[in-house]
Amino acid sequence: MPFLERDKARIYFETYGETGPFITLINGHTRSSRDFRLLSKALVEAGFRCLCFDHRGCGLTEDLGSFTIQDMISDIVALWAHLEITKTHVLGISMGGMIAQILAVQYQEIVDRLILISTASAEQKISNLDAGPWGTDLKSIENRLLSYVTDEFQERNKLLLQAMAKQIQNSVQTEKFDERARAQRQALTKLDNTHLLAKIKAKTLILHGQDDKIIPIKAAFDLSAAIANSQLLTKKGVGHLLLAECSKDLTTHVKEFLIQD
Repeated sequence: MPFLERDKARIYFETYGETGPFITLINGHTRSSRDFRLLSKALVEAGFRCLCFDHRGCGLTEDLGSFTIQDMISDIVALWAHLEITKTHVLGISMGGMIAQILAVQYQEIVDRLILISTASAEQKISNLDAGPWGTDLKSIENRLLSYVTDEFQERNKLLLQAMAKQIQNSVQTEKFDERARAQRQALTKLDNTHLLAKIKAKTLILHGQDDKIIPIKAAFDLSAAIANSQLLTKKGVGHLLLAECSKDLTTHVKEFLIQD
């Protein structure tokens, strides 16, 4: 498995595709690069190359001690340098979207187009439903997951949510999940990109579920108002987990945005 050695961390990463423009996929709080497998496959079939990786504090990445958002940003930049990526689109979900905003300002010469999904400009806009430990019993974890999706999705996809809950339970029991989640959340504390948004020059697509309880829809409208070259698409009847709740629509929107003039 490929790892990049960093200060107090070994960053797990994968690339998919042989030719075409790169797109860097940045996931959210506690979520690993495994979530991007189907999206990566579709993007490769559309002619793109994908860079996927696990943040410090989740997945297969190994890390020691606390870290900051800037550490997480530097990890991505180091991956770009390691892979000789000089231009890439960037897609960020939730926490990953906050990181993507900073990258789009600090590395304007590298970031081409920007896609912000289920995200906000500041940590204070995240609901406290996303805070605290997940617990160890399956029922508690399943109940916590319900905050991330709509009631309609939950009714249609009970087996999927049960499988997700079991995956999280296993991580809590075997991978120091809560401890690593706290480290990520600590890195987010008081993060506020509001002053940076006007500096984003990349053409930007903002996607958000209208029924998102974790980051309410107002955050998406705030992003759209502040980022000059942006377009906003909201999804009716969708919560926070667009990758799960409307994966086909999400993939279509992303591909159309990346190929449009």
